[in-house]
Amino acid sequence: MNKNNRIKLYESAIAQWGKYAQMDMILEESSELILACGELIHSMMKLSRAKSEKQTNMVTMQICNEIADLEIMLEQAHLIFDDELINEIKERKLERLKERCRK
Repeated sequence: MNKNNRIKLYESAIAQWGKYAQMDMILEESSELILACGELIHSMMKLSRAKSEKQTNMVTMQICNEIADLEIMLEQAHLIFDDELINEIKERKLERLKERCRK
């Protein structure tokens, strides 16, 4: 789906369910990603290598799904909040990361 169609879809979702409901979904999707990452770490530490590899593949797929869900919600957050400000802050943080990686 191209960017313009995604934006229209996001605007439709925000109009249908409201900003606060979509913000609540950001919380939910963030939590699901956190839980999936925790599950991956736990399974890698606890299971034997053979079992862990199969489990890791399943959890990796789950994490990829949760990342996609969260990215969709974060793209909506750019419409709900100040997209320009978010991008300015992001650029400053990326510059700080770049400096830290040089050390």
